[in-house]
Parts: sequence; C-alpha cells; structure tokens
Amino acid sequence: MMPSFFTAKAAKVTALAGIVSLLAAISGTSASSPGSVSAAGVSLHLHRASNVATGSAHVHLPRTVSWDQATSVLAHLLGISDGLRPNGSPIDGTDFDYTGVLNDQKVIAVAGDLFDGPAASLLVLLKGMDSEDIPVPVTFDVHSSHAPSSRLVSAYLNDISSMVASTPRSVVFTVSSEDQNTAIAGAARVTLRSKKPIVMISDSTPSSLAISAKEIASTSYEDVSVHFVEKFGADGAVFDQTEEDERMFMIEADFISSLFEAIRIQGLHDRKNDRPTHGDFYAISLTKLQPLLDRYGASSKKYQTARRIWRRVITDMIAAFDSAYANGAVEILSVAPTVSDAATATEPRLHRRSSAISTACPQLLSDCQQVFNNCSNHGACQKTVNPFNSNQTCYFCSCFKNNTDDNGNAISGVGSFSVNWAGPYCAKQDISAEFHMLFWTVVVLIVAVVFSVGVLYSVGDDESDGQKAGAGRHHKEE
Repeated sequence: MMPSFFTAKAAKVTALAGIVSLLAAISGTSASSPGSVSAAGVSLHLHRASNVATGSAHVHLPRTVSWDQATSVLAHLLGISDGLRPNGSPIDGTDFDYTGVLNDQKVIAVAGDLFDGPAASLLVLLKGMDSEDIPVPVTFDVHSSHAPSSRLVSAYLNDISSMVASTPRSVVFTVSSEDQNTAIAGAARVTLRSKKPIVMISDSTPSSLAISAKEIASTSYEDVSVHFVEKFGADGAVFDQTEEDERMFMIEADFISSLFEAIRIQGLHDRKNDRPTHGDFYAISLTKLQPLLDRYGASSKKYQTARRIWRRVITDMIAAFDSAYANGAVEILSVAPTVSDAATATEPRLHRRSSAISTACPQLLSDCQQVFNNCSNHGACQKTVNPFNSNQTCYFCSCFKNNTDDNGNAISGVGSFSVNWAGPYCAKQDISAEFHMLFWTVVVLIVAVVFSVGVLYSVGDDESDGQKAGAGRHHKEE
C-alpha cells in the first residue's frame, strides 16, 4: 500500500516521513546488464527563470545529498515544510537537514526571500532519462539504494500534489500516465490511460485552460501517428501507433507539448487580466520513455529518437512555463534509466506507523483510500470529526460533483449537469434534491388540479341554482 500525505498540519509530519521511505523505494541501484544506460540514480534539478534572465545563476557543481535532504529541499521550495519538524524534534528518528542543504546557494537562489518567492511551481518527475539529457543542470545527486519503478515515481508525485493541494493555491494541476493517480480534493487531474484519458477539472481551474486540457486530451488519442509526425517531423515517423508502448509514448509527449502551449497562452491572458497566480502548482509525471528502453534497448533507433524528442519536449515545456510565470520555479526529479520495472515486486514495504487499519475510523489517508476504494474515484479522503465520537478525528470520503462513472467515463443522459455522489464510498448518486423537487411538484400539481376541479364544480353548481331560481320566479309571474 502506498503512503499518502495528510491534509491536516499535524499529519504532514507523518506524510513527509513516509515520503522519505517512498523516495528510497523509487531510487535506483541496478546491476549492469545489456541495454542499461547508466548506473541507476536520482538527480534533482532546480531552475528559476528570473535568476537565469538576470544572470544571477552561478556555476554549481552538484553535491550528493540524502533522501531526507532532498525531501527538505522540495518541501521548502513548495511551501509545505511547516509541519516537517514541529518543535524542533526529528520524526521517527529521521533528522531532516534544515541548515546545510537549505543554505545551498542554488536553493537560496531558487527559493528567493519573503518578498521574492516563486510565483508558481512546476514539479516534474522523469523516468528513463539520463540527467545529461535534461536542459537544466543537476543541482543535487540523490543517494539511492533500491531499484525504481514507474508506479512509485508516479505515487510520489501524487503524494506531493496531495500535500500541496492542502495549502492555499490558485491552481493545482496534475498529469500522470499511471492508473493509480488518485483523485485529489481541489486539484485538476489528467490521467493518460491506454484506452482514453480521465480528465477531472477543479472549480479553481481557469475556464479557458480547462477547456483546452479537455480538447488536448481528446485529440491526443485521435490519429496519433499523424499528429506526432506533424509535430516532430522525421523523428515522429520512427514510431508505430499499433505498438502499445510506442503509442503511449507518443500520446504522452504530444499531450505535454500541447498542454504547456495552452498554459503559456493562459499565462499571457492572466497577466493581461490581472488574475492572481501566486501559488499555482503543476505536477507532471513522465514515465513512458522507460518502456521503450526495456523493449528495444539503449542503442536502438527508437529509444535514441525518443530521448531526442523528450529533450525537445522538456525544453519547450520549461520555456512555456517561464513565459507563463516570469517568476516561477521548476523542480525536476529525474530517475535514471533502469533495465526493468520488474523490481517492483521486491521493493521494500513503505513506512507505516500503524500495523492495523481501522475500518470504523481510518487514521491515515492511505488507510481511507484502501478501505473506501479511493472513494470510487468520485471523492477524496479528508480528515474530519468522527460523527459517532466527537473526541475523535478520522479520514472519510468527501464526495465530488461530476458526471463520470467509476472509470472516469462520462455518464450518458446527464449532459453537462453535475452528479451529486454520496455514501461512504461516494459510489451512489444522491438524487434526494431531484426527488424532492419532482415529488413536491407533483403534489402541487395534484392540489392545483383538485382545487381547479372544485372551483369549476362550485361555479357550475351556483349557475344551476340560479337557473332554477329564475325559472321559478318566471312561472309565478305568469
């Protein structure tokens, strides 16, 4: 079971301690074998456009840091480190470094100060690229000990995003190609699945960006090869959309390229209309390069071409983000290519504070997601007071309003109307409002009909009495 971040401030401590274990699990050491590119490892790349533009960036030789320190850096730059070390005490024996690594000149340059902090953040997790392929120099080499997997890389992104979404933000937008990318309260989410994408848009997402994301997600699955060749020329023609691994790589690259062009346009629109963008957060998980390495090998034309395309996509992505947010920060966590993701089955179990899961009152966000089946993808687990015990807090599902089924597919017959999901699993549609509206409308109509019939009857009765009375008087006069 994957650990997840808690939304409450006190629970952030356990979440960050858990993320260290998760980072250790996705780090890599792999034995050399045919097709491997390099010794597996993880590198952290930091970038801020305003520093580059002003020439304040300096020559920085990468230093090796621990996972604890790398986590401290990311939490510091994303503004979620307030619960990392409360009262100065280490968590579960983990002593996070608040002085050495956070005082690094590059970290200071990217973080800025109280009056010059990043206006927005872009967190990118890359799986299958060497650090030298990334157009941002390595800031830190992260010590690693276990074989990485795409699923854990994506789980890390989702956990970070959950924690960021628990803080005040204008926009939280996540993209992943892994199916376990779970729903996050208050966040827009795009999951690029094999058959079709899942697109969940939050209320805080600008309407023009929401429309663009839906259109891009849809068109990325249509005429894949044609679009890919149009965008990447001869390099795009190397790939075959009938091969699933190649098709998903093409979809991922095409979607990210188009999405960030839309984000660039949205940024220009925001500046023109003075939309507050401080705290906007984008989290992108890119994992579809690794399967091409696994299948074709490091020296293959397909893998080498895919590397070249990804360098272009990432370069354009950072440029578009810098254009949209002149004072934004970019954090790239790159997991180097490994021979296979088959090591997933042997990865160590992640850190847990409790050995048992309470189904009546889940104490961990991850427990709630497991017990309630991730709220059937129609809600998100949130900490709240136990309705049966006011002295106890638990994690229960907070249901969304959307018109998709449990697989993220649009429900036919509801058009653009929202669906109120209800129940402990958010698996039932709450139709109480519609029922009451229909019921009382029918009652009112029945009362109105009865009243109308009664009025007509009484009017007719009065007319009959009048006619009888008139006839009687006429006879008497004769």
